[in-house]
Amino acid sequence: MEVFKYPVFFECQTLDPSQKNKIKRYFGIQRKSGGGDCGPVESVGDKVYKIAFIDQTVQERVLQKPNHVLGMPGGPLSLTLRDSLEPPPTTTSSVSRQECHHSLPVETSPPGGGENVLHRLSTGKQEKINTTCHLEQSKLRLLEEVIEKDLGEVVPGVKVTRGDSAQLVLQGNANEVQTARQLVTDKISLVLERVVPEVSLHLLSFLREEYGRPGNLSSLLGLGHHVEVELGDTELRLFSLSSGELDQAEKNLLGEFGEEKIDVPKGTLLAELKSKLEKKVKEMNQSRRRVVARYGPGCRVQLLGHMNQVQELREEIGAFLMDRSSVGYVRRHQQNQDGVVSKAGTGSTQEEMVTSANYRLRLGLQVVVRQGDITKEQADALVNAANEDLDHAGGVAAALSQAGGPEVQQASRDLVRQIGRVPTGTVVETTGGNLPCKILLHAVGPVGRGGNERLLLEKTVKAALDLAETMELQTLAMPCISSGIFGIPLKVCSEAIVSAVRDFGREPRIVTKVTLIDVSGEAVRAMQEACDRLLQGKRDFSGWEGESSSSTTTTHAPQRDTTAASTRGAAAPEVCVQVEVIQGTIEKQQVDALVSPMVGSDPLSSRVGNALSEAAGPGLMTAFLRESGGRTAPGDNVLVEELSGLSSGRVFFLRCAHWDNNPQGPAVQALRQGVRKILTSCENRGFRSVAFPVVGTGVVLQFPDNLATQVLLEEIRRYEQNRASRTPFLVRIIVHPNDKDSTEAFQTAQNALHLRGFVLGAQSEQGELQHFTPTFKSNTLLLYD
Repeated sequence: MEVFKYPVFFECQTLDPSQKNKIKRYFGIQRKSGGGDCGPVESVGDKVYKIAFIDQTVQERVLQKPNHVLGMPGGPLSLTLRDSLEPPPTTTSSVSRQECHHSLPVETSPPGGGENVLHRLSTGKQEKINTTCHLEQSKLRLLEEVIEKDLGEVVPGVKVTRGDSAQLVLQGNANEVQTARQLVTDKISLVLERVVPEVSLHLLSFLREEYGRPGNLSSLLGLGHHVEVELGDTELRLFSLSSGELDQAEKNLLGEFGEEKIDVPKGTLLAELKSKLEKKVKEMNQSRRRVVARYGPGCRVQLLGHMNQVQELREEIGAFLMDRSSVGYVRRHQQNQDGVVSKAGTGSTQEEMVTSANYRLRLGLQVVVRQGDITKEQADALVNAANEDLDHAGGVAAALSQAGGPEVQQASRDLVRQIGRVPTGTVVETTGGNLPCKILLHAVGPVGRGGNERLLLEKTVKAALDLAETMELQTLAMPCISSGIFGIPLKVCSEAIVSAVRDFGREPRIVTKVTLIDVSGEAVRAMQEACDRLLQGKRDFSGWEGESSSSTTTTHAPQRDTTAASTRGAAAPEVCVQVEVIQGTIEKQQVDALVSPMVGSDPLSSRVGNALSEAAGPGLMTAFLRESGGRTAPGDNVLVEELSGLSSGRVFFLRCAHWDNNPQGPAVQALRQGVRKILTSCENRGFRSVAFPVVGTGVVLQFPDNLATQVLLEEIRRYEQNRASRTPFLVRIIVHPNDKDSTEAFQTAQNALHLRGFVLGAQSEQGELQHFTPTFKSNTLLLYD
C-alpha cells in the first residue's frame, strides 16, 4: 500500500543523490517548507521530479508557497512547485527553460512586471532582458552597496534597481545581465551566516519587540554596516563577510543581553518576591523597556533583557532569599564555639543542638548524621545544593560560595557557559576555593512542585555519591538537599537522601564515610529518623547491619519496622502503579505530564491538542516546532515542556495513524508503540504521574472504543510488569464528559483482561474520588469523577 499519496512536482536539471536527500530533508521540516513526513525525491520525466507526502493537508500547505529556495554547495537552488505532472500553460523561451537555478533564485519578467518569463526586447543588434534576483533582506542590506559598486565597474551597461521586498532587478543586454547575475551569485556565496543558540524564544521575542526595525540592534551593539542581525520567529541569525566580525557580534550580543532562571520557594514567599520585582522592573523600564520578569510553571522566575538589569534583579532576588532563607545560612547568622546558632547583635538566644548519630553498613560504609556548619566540615568532597544555573544566591549555596571565595561562583559561571544549564538530577564539580575540601560537588536537586520530587532527589544524591566514587574520594559531606528554599518537605528530602545512601552502600566502595550535616536541627532530626527507619529496620537487606551508636543520649527513640519488613520479604513490591479512569477535561489535570494524540506532525489535529493550545496559548506551537523539527513517524512522541497555562506544564504529543480496519495492523501497532514509549520516557525522566485521553476514539483517528481502551490498559499492565523501579506511579485516563461509549469500553476491557479489584464509578457521598493504592498485578483501579 502506497503511504505517500500526495505529490508535488518541480523541474530542475539532473540531481545527484546528495541533492535529492537535501531536498527531502528540507520538505520534511514544517518550519522551513511547510512540509512534513515525505517520501524520497523521484524522477518522473525529463528534468521533472516529484516528492510526495502522507497527508493531503501537508501537500496543500507546501503548495501555498510555490517558490522554495534551498542552500546547496554550488549555490542556492530555486524550485517552483506545482500539483500535477503536466506544466501549467505558459510562454517560456528556450533560454529560460535551460536555466537550472543552481546559482541564485531568479525570476525574469517584462519591465512592467507580469508573468515570470524571460522578456526579450529586440533592438536589431542585441536583445534586452530583465532579471529579478531574490535575496534575503539581511543579505541584501549587507551587500547592496557592494553589489551596485562592483556592477558599475564590471558591467556599466546593466541598470540595477531595487524591486519589491528583497529583490534586485537587472536590466540590460542578455550577455551583460548574465554576467551581472553571476557576480551577484558570487557575492552572496561570500556571506557567512551564524545562528546564536544561546538566545531563547522568550529573549528573541523581547528583542523583536524592542529592536525589530532593521539596523536598530546592529547600531546598539556597535556593529556598523559590517554585520546584519535577523530576528526570526525561532532563531537569531548573524550575517557578515568576515568570521572575525561574526565573533565580535556574537560576543557583543551575549554581553549586552541575557536571561536567568531562578527557582524560588512557593507560597507567600513567592507572592512577596513577585510584588518586589514588579516594582523594581517598573523603575528600570521608565525610559525604555530594559528587562522583563516572567513567572513560569512551578516556582521559577525568568529574567531576560539587558544583562546589567538582569544581573541587578538576580542580585535582588538573591538578597531577598538570603534574608528569608529557612536553612539558616544567612550572613547575619554566626555560630559560636559550642555550636549554638545566634543572630549577631540580638543577644544570646540559643537553639538546642541535636546530638550526632553514627550508622555503619556491614560492607564498611560509615554514615554520620549531625548538626553543624558544612562550610567548616573537613571532607574530600562537600556537596552543594545548587540550582540549574549554578547561581549561588541563597541557602547552602550562598554560604558555601561565600566561604569558598569568589573563585567558586566564577568557576560555576564558566562551567555553565561551557556546557549550558545543569539539568535537575545532575552533579558537576568545581574548585572549592577556600573550603576545607578537595572538590566541591554541585548537586542540582528538584524544587517542590507537587510531583516526582523524591525520585529525582534520590537520583541526584546517587549521582553525587557515584561521582565521588569515580574520583576515588574517601569522605563526603552533604546537607539536606532540596529542603529550605527549594521547598520540599523535610520528610521527603530525608527519606530520599537516606534511601540513596543505603542503596549506594550495598556494594564495596572506595568512599568510606558519608556525613549528612545541616545547620537546622529540624533537618538533622528528620535525617536521623529516616536512618532509624531505613537503615535499622531493613533486616531483609543483607547489605545492612542494624548497628547504631550515638556520642550522647539520642533525642529520638527509633521505631523499627521489623515486622513489616519480615512480612513483606525482600522481593515483595512495596509500591504500585495506580490507574484511575476519570471523567473530565485533560487540560485541567495536575500531573507531571499530559498526552495528546496528533495526526501527522500537527499538534492541533485533534480535539485534545486544540484544547491544550487554547489553555497554553501560542507558545505551545512554537515550543512544539522547536522540539520536533517538523518530523515524526507513527508511534513517535514529542515532549514539550515549560508550558504556561497548564497545571502540568508538560505535554507528550503522540503521533498516531488512522484506523485501518485491522486489529493487528500498523495503526494499532503504532498506538501500542507510542503508549509504551511515553510510559518508558516517564520512567526515565523520573515522572510520577501521567494523564492520557482515550487515545484514538475521536472523529479524526476513528479507532473502535473497545479496541483503543484494550490497547491502553494492556500497555499499562505490560509497563507495570516490566518496570524495575517500585516507586509509586499514577496513570490517569481522562474520559471526556460527552464520551459515553468509552465508559462501557473500559468495562468490556476489564471483562476480557480479568483484572481484579476493578472499580468503576467509585465516589464518596460528597462526590469526591475515593483513594486506593493497589498494585496493578493484583488490582486495576478505575474511578469515575
